[in-house]
Amino acid sequence: MRLDIGTPPAPFIFPCKDYASNILGFPHQAKLKNKAIVCDISIDLQTIKNRHKTGLNVLYANGSGQWVDLKALQNAPMPAGAKFADIPYGDVNAKWNSRILDEATTAVTGPTGIWIAMDRESR
Repeated sequence: MRLDIGTPPAPFIFPCKDYASNILGFPHQAKLKNKAIVCDISIDLQTIKNRHKTGLNVLYANGSGQWVDLKALQNAPMPAGAKFADIPYGDVNAKWNSRILDEATTAVTGPTGIWIAMDRESR
């Protein structure tokens, strides 16, 4: 679930084997530390360029806000062979989600997407 396009996906229901025992809620803010929690609209590269030209504003769970340069997003960790610039202008199709945020990790890859780049830019 997303609060808006400018927020990372946040689960209401944490996965479990049977739906009767699902836990509802959000992570505690203290556990998020320097994670990006809200940013300017960032559905694709051109949308960012239309609004701020060279980057976007990001709010972090620690209460700080800062400017994140577009180059950091373009160099964000992505799934094999993918680029943030591949997302067509205005296309909000779910097939692009792994370029926005995919927190699944394997032995080879860590989390991917522009939200990971925003987390790394936190000072």
